[in-house]
Amino acid sequence: AAGTGDANYPDGPCVTNIDSAMAQVAELPALAEPTRPHYAMLVTDGKQAGCEVDGGDAGTEATIAAMLAAGVRTYVVGFGDAVDAPQLARLALAGGGALPDAPYYYQADDAVGLAAALHAIAAAAVPCTVAVPTAPDDLDVDQLHVFFDQVTELPHDPTMTDGWTYDAANKTLTFVGATCATLQAGGVTEVDAIYACPGID
Repeated sequence: AAGTGDANYPDGPCVTNIDSAMAQVAELPALAEPTRPHYAMLVTDGKQAGCEVDGGDAGTEATIAAMLAAGVRTYVVGFGDAVDAPQLARLALAGGGALPDAPYYYQADDAVGLAAALHAIAAAAVPCTVAVPTAPDDLDVDQLHVFFDQVTELPHDPTMTDGWTYDAANKTLTFVGATCATLQAGGVTEVDAIYACPGID
């Protein structure tokens, strides 16, 4: 922890520099890696105080919006019982990770609430529709076998009840029902799609 003589000690005028923190996150090289989706999470009370180096509240919103435009979605968690709710809502909406209804951000008042928010965000960040750009144009779904963790073969279900379905026009594989819920709950470490595998009918 920083002592009172440390230049980083939060004794003012700059106490909470959310704008600079998000500006630094936006520059992380890992977020520019093109082969996978990227997400950021901001846990804060939303109260930027005495800090304008990177634009203050407006600068934070602009940074988060630019990150979204670059493919990085930001999830906002308000922590504590004295948050700036309007500002957190603006940040959540700018970041693309907002809840569908007000207050739009995730709220956590304690460690249990924070764990619940993290679990909900993890579920929201895991898509149940994935692109399969290398799939052949004439793919026969009867020859497509999909597995979780190389063990559990999932049922093909065009009724969209449970299992997976394939959209040939968009070359996307979508998990539905309990299968999607299992994926979003973090119970799966690997998904494999095997096409016309010898020995599998």
